[in-house]
Amino acid sequence: MGFGKFIIKTLLPDVRAVELIKDIADHGIVDGIKENRRREIQEDNPFTASVYKAGKLDGKKEGYVTASAEYEKKLFELADRFLTQKNLFEQQRDEYKKLLDEYEKEIKRLEQKQKRTEDENTYLQLLLQKERALKKIAE
Repeated sequence: MGFGKFIIKTLLPDVRAVELIKDIADHGIVDGIKENRRREIQEDNPFTASVYKAGKLDGKKEGYVTASAEYEKKLFELADRFLTQKNLFEQQRDEYKKLLDEYEKEIKRLEQKQKRTEDENTYLQLLLQKERALKKIAE
């Protein structure tokens, strides 16, 4: 851009017309003319092009800093969410182990009983089935 494009546009006036037509086709009449003039003043003029490029670079740096800050924030939020889920998982795992322990205690109590009633036998069979199903969850 800058000086080279300025010379080309000065020597070949048709280049300006072609660019203007492209801008009008892309942005509409008013916005196309505004875009064409903006580019000629900011990018194509050798006196203002360096200032424009410096400002553009500063804008990119600021954008990078902003994007980095947002990324850090999202990263920390994701880590917090993960830790919350981890704590919830550990809590549920502990409850699961307690439940299995209670099942095992009740099963042992019923198995050690010498004389069981029919209801106790049915209850024991149900406990054994549930315990097996619960243990399959952990596999």
